[in-house]
Amino acid sequence: MRPNCYIDFDGTIVSNKKRLYQFFLDHIPEQFKNCLTEDEFWLLKRMRINEIDWLNNVFKAEIDRNRYDAQKVKEIESEIYLQLDYLIDPSEEALKKIKEQYNVVLVSRRTNADALRKEIDRLGVSKYLKNIIIGPHDNTAKSEYIRRMEHVHDEDILIGDTEDDIVSGKELGITTYFVKSGIRSEWIVKKFQYPKIKIVDSIVNVL
Repeated sequence: MRPNCYIDFDGTIVSNKKRLYQFFLDHIPEQFKNCLTEDEFWLLKRMRINEIDWLNNVFKAEIDRNRYDAQKVKEIESEIYLQLDYLIDPSEEALKKIKEQYNVVLVSRRTNADALRKEIDRLGVSKYLKNIIIGPHDNTAKSEYIRRMEHVHDEDILIGDTEDDIVSGKELGITTYFVKSGIRSEWIVKKFQYPKIKIVDSIVNVL
């Protein structure tokens, strides 16, 4: 039986940098729109610093973070923002290579499952996938959603870019690849004493 490769979507296969940054620009007062470049904004995210907290602390912006977060939940997965996502080069080449050795199972957190499936089709990713597991943004680890849908084997692997992915790989007891292409930098790996973590630049470096 072929092993499974459980793989994250945002930050691992696709870049959501422009989507998150554009939402940020669209929902802050005009006078603060030049305070962060896209790269600076992404650096905050990689260091797990909230962008609104940063603006409020540095510029005394007095932006209501609760309102901002509520708007983000409502809008960030709308078509206008999802169109800004793009495949991380060379994700498609890497997925094709991974598929030769593994059953590829996409594991993602999204509020709008239909929008995710449309995005997967639009970006041409669906042909590489055996299954798609979609979980909400809650406190349940991805590993729990995986166990409900798949039988996990020792030879399986997990690929992702966040602490969520690392925790899930650790709980499943499988080799876990942390890709540096996503929302966290590799400092996050040091939080978890798990010998089966491997750090790679992107999914093309997994095999």
